[in-house]
Amino acid sequence: MDKWIMTKTGCFLLLVSLIFSALHAQTKDTLTLQQAFKQSADSTLILTEKSGWSLGNTNALVLSKKGDTVACYQYKLVPPQQSSLKRIPKQLAAILNEQYHAAAKDSLRLNAYFKVYPLDVDRAQVFWIHIMKLEPWQLKDDRAEGEGCPVVDSADRPRHIFDGVTYTLYLITSDESQELQFYEPAFYEKECPGRASRQKMLEILSTFKSIFNKKSRI
Repeated sequence: MDKWIMTKTGCFLLLVSLIFSALHAQTKDTLTLQQAFKQSADSTLILTEKSGWSLGNTNALVLSKKGDTVACYQYKLVPPQQSSLKRIPKQLAAILNEQYHAAAKDSLRLNAYFKVYPLDVDRAQVFWIHIMKLEPWQLKDDRAEGEGCPVVDSADRPRHIFDGVTYTLYLITSDESQELQFYEPAFYEKECPGRASRQKMLEILSTFKSIFNKKSRI
């Protein structure tokens, strides 16, 4: 009886492993979000954030326009609940953890983690107009203007922050893609205010988060 149970369990785990391998291979063949929107939309903004402690790509907010139609999307990778994993075979728990880590380290892709975000047509249009007024395609990021605050020779030097959050804004059209990065913009705007692009990026961040958290002021 015990031998039969062990054989059945082994077959089950082998089947799960084969399924995971197939899904992993299939995921590698799917389009990245940048590729998908470059092919299917006129203009798209993808906002991501990554801290020094994060695994990788686990969340993205998307605003896209095709013709007169504006739509929102969200990519959200949710880790498996460790409390639930303790109640299943260790081999299966390891496979589920491996699947999560592999997805987090991979590029953002058009897969099961990518969903249409429900937003009514009028609010989506207002959202788009508000963001376009901030001229995102004209922004200069940290790579253009320098990360943090300028170095000054005084006792009152600006503070710095380590292992903070980097916000990346992908700007995609059918012709080209841009990638803007801002490291802890709110912190450095407080320490050394005045950069117009950083201020506009903060407004973009605030607007995106308010829309996707359903607390919009626009």
